[in-house]
Amino acid sequence: MTDNKKVQDLTMNTLNVLIGYCEEHNLRYYFTGGALIGVLRHKGFIPWDDDIDVGMLRDDYERFLQVAPGELAPTYEIIDGYHDKNCPDYITRISKIGTKQVSKEHTKYKVDNLGISMDIFPYDNVPEDKALRKKQVRARDWYNRLHILWCIPNPDI
Repeated sequence: MTDNKKVQDLTMNTLNVLIGYCEEHNLRYYFTGGALIGVLRHKGFIPWDDDIDVGMLRDDYERFLQVAPGELAPTYEIIDGYHDKNCPDYITRISKIGTKQVSKEHTKYKVDNLGISMDIFPYDNVPEDKALRKKQVRARDWYNRLHILWCIPNPDI
């Protein structure tokens, strides 16, 4: 079994835990990004991909963050800016404890607990107006850059 296949299998296990948790707590979720393309085009993972992206509307996302950290432990941990001040991303991850997967882009951050994980993106109300949508995306990107710079001890800009 290739390393990528092993990571995909562990990520799939994490997804199954998330699905069970969401069903138990009546939380809505959906596939997004490459995970959605993989489901539609490949009936699973994109062959060269190793992660799963899930979206939740803000209310479901907030309810998830309130109770999931305590209930998923000790096998999984929630890694995000609320629970870990050194989290290198603006997204939330469910990470398998006892695994390690630090991508090349994360090597600059003050973080060493990135395990094999899947990403959960919160989605807020998106304006119908195109100009307002662009403004919202610019604001999100600006805050994301600030957060990333905060997480890097010595950024090379």
